[in-house]
Amino acid sequence: WMSLVPISDTRVESPLVSLPQRFAAYPNPFNNQLNLDIPVDASITIYDMLGRSVAHLSGSSWNPGPEVGSGVYVVQVRWRGQMWQQKISYQK
Repeated sequence: WMSLVPISDTRVESPLVSLPQRFAAYPNPFNNQLNLDIPVDASITIYDMLGRSVAHLSGSSWNPGPEVGSGVYVVQVRWRGQMWQQKISYQK
């Protein structure tokens, strides 16, 4: 489960690559705030299950607005030429 995918690998059929243990997105599931333990210079994007970007983060937490519904989302972290993804569950 802990393999790396180069950023240049943009194939849609690529499997999700889980965040390494040194990074974390928690709690999962969450209801008000998702905390992210990742490097400060990482790029973080949240996607819905249709692949639409829901949020691009520069901080270490995500507070979904009222326009974001309950469901499964994907946190994508890009850092130093590598990319990881993790499914998260948002429950209002």
